[in-house]
Amino acid sequence: RNNGKSCECAADPSCFWVESRQSCVEAAFGACPPLDIMVVFDGTDPMQWAFGHHPNGFDALIEMLKDWVKSLPLNGDSYIVPKALTKAAGTRVAFVQIGTSVQPMLVTSPSNPSTPSAAGLLSGDLNQLLGDLVFHSANMLGGSGGRYMEKAVMHAETVFSSQSPTTKKQVVLMLSSGTVADEDKMKLAMATLDSTVQVFGVTLRRLKGTRTPEDNAAASQMETLVSVTHAEHFLDLEIDELNEKVFSALCDRAKRFGKAMLKDQGAPAAGVNQPCVTYTVAADCSVDTGCMWSESLLQCTTHLCRSYGCNQAACTTDVECEWTPEASCSTKPPVCPSKITEQACEAAVTPNGGCAWVMVDLNMYRCVEKPCVGHRSEDSCITDPNVCEWNSKASECTKKRCTYPTEQECVASHEVCEWSVDHCRNKRCVSTDEATCSADNACEWTTVCEFKKCRNYDDEPTCDHDNECHWDVSESPPKCDVKLCLKYTSEGSCETDPKLRCSWDTTSNRCANKDCSKVTAPCPCNKDLGCYWDTSFGTDGACVSGLFGGCPLMDVVVLVDGTTSMKSAFGRHGNGYQAVMELLRDWARKLPLSGDSGDIAASLKVDDGVRVGIVQFAAQGRAAKTGPTVGSGGHVTGMLSELEADLDHHESKMIDTDDAYIADALHLAQAMFTRPERKKVLIMISDSVIIDAGRAEVNSAVSALFGAGVKAFGVLLRPAEAFPSTAGDARDAMLNVLSDVREEHFLNAQIEDLKTILDTLCDPSQQFGRLIASAEGGAGVLKRKKPCPNYIEKHDCNKDAACRWSASLLLCSDSACLRHCDEDVCRADTSNLCEWDATKAICFKKPICDHPISECAADPGCEWKAADSVCVEKKCQHQAASGCQSDPVGCIWYSHTDRCLPRPCTYTTETSCNLDAVCTWDVTVVGTQAWAPCIEKPCTTTDSTECLRDERRCQWESNRCVTKPCVQHLNEKTCNHDEGCHWDVSESPTTCTEKHCRRFKSVGTCNNDTKCAWSGADDLCKEVVCSGLRDQCACNDREFCTWDKGSAVCKHVDFGACPSMDVAILLDGSKSMSEYFRHHSQGFDAMIEALRDWFESLPLTNQPAGAAATLASGTRIGLIQFSVPNSALKTPPGTGTGGRFSGSLAELQADLDWHEDNYAMQPQSYISEALNYAGLMFQSAAASGRAKILLILINEKIDDASQLNAARAVLEGQGVVTLGVVLRRFPEHTQSDIDAGQVLSTIVSEPGDDHYMNIPLDKFSDNVLKDFCNPNSEFGRVVLAYQGATGAGHVPCGSYREAATCWKDGLCFWNDFDVACQWSSCHKHCSQATCEAHRDEQDKACSWTSGSCGRVVECTETTEAECRAAECYWDTTVEPTCIVMPCTAISEDGCVADGCEWDDVVTVCKAKECNEKKQMPCDAKENCKWDGAIDQCVERPCVPYKTQANCEKHSFDCKWEGGLCTVVNGCVVHTNEKECNTDGDCEWKTAHSPAHCGVQVCRKYGTETDCEATDKGALDGCAWDSTEMKCDEGAGSTERKRIAKRQIRAPWTVAPGTAPK
Repeated sequence: RNNGKSCECAADPSCFWVESRQSCVEAAFGACPPLDIMVVFDGTDPMQWAFGHHPNGFDALIEMLKDWVKSLPLNGDSYIVPKALTKAAGTRVAFVQIGTSVQPMLVTSPSNPSTPSAAGLLSGDLNQLLGDLVFHSANMLGGSGGRYMEKAVMHAETVFSSQSPTTKKQVVLMLSSGTVADEDKMKLAMATLDSTVQVFGVTLRRLKGTRTPEDNAAASQMETLVSVTHAEHFLDLEIDELNEKVFSALCDRAKRFGKAMLKDQGAPAAGVNQPCVTYTVAADCSVDTGCMWSESLLQCTTHLCRSYGCNQAACTTDVECEWTPEASCSTKPPVCPSKITEQACEAAVTPNGGCAWVMVDLNMYRCVEKPCVGHRSEDSCITDPNVCEWNSKASECTKKRCTYPTEQECVASHEVCEWSVDHCRNKRCVSTDEATCSADNACEWTTVCEFKKCRNYDDEPTCDHDNECHWDVSESPPKCDVKLCLKYTSEGSCETDPKLRCSWDTTSNRCANKDCSKVTAPCPCNKDLGCYWDTSFGTDGACVSGLFGGCPLMDVVVLVDGTTSMKSAFGRHGNGYQAVMELLRDWARKLPLSGDSGDIAASLKVDDGVRVGIVQFAAQGRAAKTGPTVGSGGHVTGMLSELEADLDHHESKMIDTDDAYIADALHLAQAMFTRPERKKVLIMISDSVIIDAGRAEVNSAVSALFGAGVKAFGVLLRPAEAFPSTAGDARDAMLNVLSDVREEHFLNAQIEDLKTILDTLCDPSQQFGRLIASAEGGAGVLKRKKPCPNYIEKHDCNKDAACRWSASLLLCSDSACLRHCDEDVCRADTSNLCEWDATKAICFKKPICDHPISECAADPGCEWKAADSVCVEKKCQHQAASGCQSDPVGCIWYSHTDRCLPRPCTYTTETSCNLDAVCTWDVTVVGTQAWAPCIEKPCTTTDSTECLRDERRCQWESNRCVTKPCVQHLNEKTCNHDEGCHWDVSESPTTCTEKHCRRFKSVGTCNNDTKCAWSGADDLCKEVVCSGLRDQCACNDREFCTWDKGSAVCKHVDFGACPSMDVAILLDGSKSMSEYFRHHSQGFDAMIEALRDWFESLPLTNQPAGAAATLASGTRIGLIQFSVPNSALKTPPGTGTGGRFSGSLAELQADLDWHEDNYAMQPQSYISEALNYAGLMFQSAAASGRAKILLILINEKIDDASQLNAARAVLEGQGVVTLGVVLRRFPEHTQSDIDAGQVLSTIVSEPGDDHYMNIPLDKFSDNVLKDFCNPNSEFGRVVLAYQGATGAGHVPCGSYREAATCWKDGLCFWNDFDVACQWSSCHKHCSQATCEAHRDEQDKACSWTSGSCGRVVECTETTEAECRAAECYWDTTVEPTCIVMPCTAISEDGCVADGCEWDDVVTVCKAKECNEKKQMPCDAKENCKWDGAIDQCVERPCVPYKTQANCEKHSFDCKWEGGLCTVVNGCVVHTNEKECNTDGDCEWKTAHSPAHCGVQVCRKYGTETDCEATDKGALDGCAWDSTEMKCDEGAGSTERKRIAKRQIRAPWTVAPGTAPK
């Protein structure tokens, strides 16, 4: 409202300029037609109760209404303006409060100057409307006994008829917290309303997530009172949902009320003045010059030109924008102007393929860009209503041909289309010319042109119903093709399918899709990596798919959405409903079905496997299952033939209605679950908003299902990667029908993900699988041995004779013995400890510790367990630290002896723990295992020798063993809270030890160490904290500190370059963080303590939370913990930062303490709410010149990663850069942290590889925190590159990697021996006199400049002549500049680090002659050429050697010939390693420097004899290739080449002393 100019309004994304009114309005209401709204709201007693977080619902509602009217595009009319004079545009509102029978209605009195009001009439005057709401706030009617609405409806009829012209849309909005008492009278009153009046109703619920019987009754009644279609005009909400789903949604076509209210308006006309989001078609969007189509969001958004606002200069410099006569910045007119003739339109040429003359209404045409061609992504293409088709090979979108709905129209297209059964399709394979026929990949020439096998099928169902065909979505457009396995024509090629999908069928003598159920013997089954022999199946066991080996005995009922929207294209599936059915068919064929018929009376076995039932749902009362004579007869079945018949029936009998109701389907599902001993699983698959979710009937059905032990899961399908506008409402509705914790039973997925979801239903590592395959839930628990990957403990894994534990991968896998199907081969495999089980005819691993008591002790890995009279495997038999520390039975790795021993204190109760003299119960310890708080007390021995052996922790004093200082702290948290102690992870087991400086007990010894300083107040030696040094001299005297002249503060050298920044840190509070993390007994505390140390070193602003946004340089931090769905944990008001950004160390330390004490430790990892809060945190603390960084720390895969687009968009819009770190438990990678990393890399800022790391937790401090502002680190480069951030200080000298840049900095000097840039000794001098009297390490003079001392910077000359005269080097690599003479290093390392080239033949460091950055100046040099493969200027081989002597020194690749130095062989012309190694005769040689491309060593042997001779080729690892008839690499050569490649990694990309990442 304050943006008086159109350009000011357009620049604000939350605003919209209405041309017809010449005014700025909220964007949410930009599409509103002229509106008159009567708001009827509940004023009875229940509204005074608490609603959610609002202590008084009535007050909350009034405040929401105030905010709403302030944002509405009111027309300004007073309520006294006559009907005939009412302004046509804009909105008016009236308020009516309803009560009980005592006083059923209340409106305000007529307005007066002191108390403006609208007297209960329609008004567009904001002051009058606010006056009404103030009055109602002070005059709540109250009362109990039901709400009376008749009089309010009669008042609405009177007001509309007397005040509202027919040009305005008339709306009644009813807001009630309960049932209406005068329902019948109210309905009679509503009949008097004009038929054009739309009545909307909202019932308000008090509780979050819980519906009371009163809520259900009110919702059921209200839905009958609103306009038809009832479902479109009714919502049942929590009060906090009002703004999003009602007030801001009234004119939003993507929301329920907005869609209903604007339905009769028709589709918005393209190119007219309206908010961009109201366009749903890309072509219409592009016509509006203020809008642009977002390929990623798949929606119309405001064009970037609008953001220039009233800045004409900025607008005109943008090639896409122009300054309009109306003084605003707009997009240049579209290439297809709408107001031209048809002929001119068709003749227009555009970058996207031209224009088309399109009929948009009866006898109304307009010129638009040709449909589909403008899309640049597959998602935006396939979701275009124009029926577009994506070509994945060409990466282009085109309009589908032959989409005619009738045979007559199809046939009329002549040669292009043909009618096939029930649809029109492209006419193909009709050519009479063999060449033309063969050019179409769907056709083949025999004697005529005909379709290749399967290619004649046009849709997924008919394709998949042919057992030799499958619907191929690997490319777009998708096609029907021969099944992959049938393409293998030999048994050898079939069995070696790289993904193990095929097996040779000896009956048909051809290759077929693998079917484990056809394998009848255990050994062949176990030998196949894709199969699993389930010994609990039937009498003797059965072979099942390895995917489902962990399935319990269970019945699964699948509820499939049969609404019309499911017929739309989903990804590369032309019909989503049919695709779901075919995916279910593929799934059923792999399941270990029980074999039982759905006819319960005829089959009573149901002891084994899985049974499945299918129910379809759509319109109310239309849920469907198969009838008694079809397939299963509407039951769950374990017979594949019955299940396929059910799927055929549903596929051909889709309900096909608009709305989705689920109550009837739930009742049908309940009737299918008849066996209490089997696990019961319900899976809903839908893309719709389930309308009756949360209503009484559905709640009743859900309660009955849950009471019977049913676990309900939901999969919400979306057509493309982007989320549709209805996704939020659909998710909320579906969650109402799912088991608790609801978010754990819910997934939002694309249709291609559905296959994975179904295939992993019994995989305990997946979201649904861990809930289905677990032993929870009583019925149907796993009574069988598990598939090996399901064991998580080494001990349990090794007990299973079919499994073995991998110490390197830390997981359980099949024993190699299972692969042996021959008894002799089995017994011969002693390395894997195999033995033959004659009874089962299976080769198993020998049982571990299968000894009688007399032999048990003789086996060093076994011990006798007297309680069970059995010999068992000793615990903690690990040979490596990672396996030892990850063992959940409780093991400790002793690094000084490299031994793994059982943990001494594993009591699970405080009493039993404290009864043991060597144990103590520490209540501050939180861990996954029940014995985690029971900790060994150190130094309890009475033997002096044993005491002194534990020298890290113990000392012998006064004839007893006592702990050294700090060792009394038994966990990391309490240790680090003691300022004199730190957690020592240098050895295992870890312990708490004194900090370095505390060991000095005198002033002299303390102050002699630059890291320490004596504190007279405490009479202690303490670590120096840079921020505590108040003067430049004391600061620069410490090599780890640097003085920042800009802010006049001392900073730690690691953070001297930090810009002013706000860093929000998201802490993983999931249960996985409570595991043992190598040197840390618990990961969450270790993460917190690493942050505590970091905060102490950071250059904080020293300002508390809530301080003014305009800040000096420094850092502020905010902390948010995430775990459970819809929750973000942050410190409450009054504690620490109060959940805000702060630069106060004390506040941040208090936050860390709070998070340690309030660790969520829940099994989930949901982050969306934490991202939302981070966005609010950045918004509320907005300040210019500050970098905005979000740092996400996780350990396991984020559960709601697919639902973060909106939160990410908000953060990106605020300029937030997102970094992510997976903190894994051990140096070795596990599948868990790899999966977590793959998900996290999609959440961080682009490019993902630069903003994401996967590291062990014990590297977190060094690799992330200390390097946060290091310009040579991964994250440091991102932080320092943040645009617009100010306050950055001096870059640490060590960050310079080349001598030239180091010498340019007067505070640094280049140490050629250490090959590093280091602080110049000049910078330690604090006065001008001592500075100018000093010379640095290389006898360079010191200079006093701007209040600090530095080395005199040489080579600052500005012309080439002056530069050379000063004995400096004129560098023209990028911009001409004078630098210190490069390439003077005397060692190869120093040379390479200086960006130069070392020639080991003449042992000299040379400047690279060919170092131009662009092709033209490169090619201009005689000795250089541009290498396009690597976009670098490289030296021409041998050309630079101008004398015979110099040429012959490089005889390994050059020779002197005809007075010129020429190449020895063709390989030398390859000037880069990549190109060299792609030449089969060449390899990259690193024996000399510079490295070069030379002939492969084996190629010099021209005959087979020489190639394989032991004194020739065999010595070089060569072997004769009889196919290529040449000498080639053998196995040894491959390893040598791999090592050589690793050795040539450019050393200048790696910091000295560190390994490449």
